[in-house]
Amino acid sequence: MDLITTESVFSFVLKLLLPRASNIPETIERPMFYTNEKEWEGALRYATGLRCALPFLIKIDRSIWRGDLPGSTTQLFGQLLSNERMKLAILDEILDSALDVLVAADIPVIVLKGMDLGRRVYHERILRPMTDVDLCVPQDFFNEASDILKQSGFKQAGMHYPGRDKMEFSRGNGQPVLELHAMASMAIWERSLMGAIPSLPGKVRSLSFRDNFTYLVRHAAVQHVMESPLWLNDIHFLLESSTVKFGTAQVSDKAWEEIILDLRSQKTLSAAWFVLMLLRDQCGTSFPAWVLEVLKKETSLINRRLNKKYLDPQTLFNPTPRSMASVVMRRYLLRDGAIDVLRYGIGKIHRYFLTHTF
Repeated sequence: MDLITTESVFSFVLKLLLPRASNIPETIERPMFYTNEKEWEGALRYATGLRCALPFLIKIDRSIWRGDLPGSTTQLFGQLLSNERMKLAILDEILDSALDVLVAADIPVIVLKGMDLGRRVYHERILRPMTDVDLCVPQDFFNEASDILKQSGFKQAGMHYPGRDKMEFSRGNGQPVLELHAMASMAIWERSLMGAIPSLPGKVRSLSFRDNFTYLVRHAAVQHVMESPLWLNDIHFLLESSTVKFGTAQVSDKAWEEIILDLRSQKTLSAAWFVLMLLRDQCGTSFPAWVLEVLKKETSLINRRLNKKYLDPQTLFNPTPRSMASVVMRRYLLRDGAIDVLRYGIGKIHRYFLTHTF
């Protein structure tokens, strides 16, 4: 990611992308650099590097001062926003096509990440950018689902190795990817919600709150080391979304106790503590205070101290490229034990060599 021009650009983009700016984008204050084309180019580069070009462009487009921007900036942003909308439409068509054939074959399917959360928990789904489609089927249906997708026009993208629980598909070179995941846990399937995603077939499922929360913590903090506000927003809107969308009365203390047990078994208590601290302090997200206290007690003092500086979004999402050493250290600090981190690292290296040709 290129360094942006000034600190004011950096701060403005982050303020725009965090959840507090999502409810009423029209109220966003006009930045001091609003007449400077180069600064706007830097802001766009930074937002794009954070995987958040779409919400950035949407919020600028809806601001009351949009007409004050330089003409070339307005033209560029308008064209890019149109392109982003088209990409989203293509992804929707891919999702619809895949679900049509899988549902017709009576294969249970869960929609993961953006295609679920954007429809179900965000105020508007267009505020949740996506680059691919993620679906999950039971382990026993994985091969059948793969064959059905191939028969319907999808092509396998890359190699698939025995024991790997994911296969990628596309409709050709340069086309968006559909990731098909296999899940063996019957408990997760039993807890999943049928018919909860607006505009999708009634047989399609989404993860329960419990499994979505733990999945997103692993995905955001452990897998991606919090490299984007995107996943922070996912968890914020998951926690803040209305009870109607979840199909449950509320997230009870018992449910949170079960989530903590899951986090403990997954060695992600430290990651959850870090995420909830960020959400509480930077996004004003609501959740039971006792949950954070429990997570704090189970996160080592050294992890808390070394993670403290990253609780500032300007440090966490600094535009300076991350070194491999810093990524490894962050991954260490967001997992619950040195041995587990070592196993995780060896596993990542092993999977890398399995999936790359030299």
